[in-house]
Amino acid sequence: MNHFVDASSFMTNMREAGICDAGALERIGALLKSMPSQSGSERRTGRWKRSSAFAILVKNSTDSVSCPFCGAHINERIGEAWHFCPRCGAEMDD
Repeated sequence: MNHFVDASSFMTNMREAGICDAGALERIGALLKSMPSQSGSERRTGRWKRSSAFAILVKNSTDSVSCPFCGAHINERIGEAWHFCPRCGAEMDD
């Protein structure tokens, strides 16, 4: 099931909750702006694929999964928790 959120509201809530420092919030905001938005007609779903490639988001990680659509590699533990690809926005089923 998709759960789309408003990026501006998300950033406001993160700032007010004090979860991240200002530098991290700026990087998260830039990442959100760079991600494609998806409408219901563009929705793609898939499953993470196991990979031995270097993972993004976690330094020195070799336990990764990749997106079947864009090939982005992320840490396996993050992939288990995230139900979307951070690069292309594809929904990932369990």
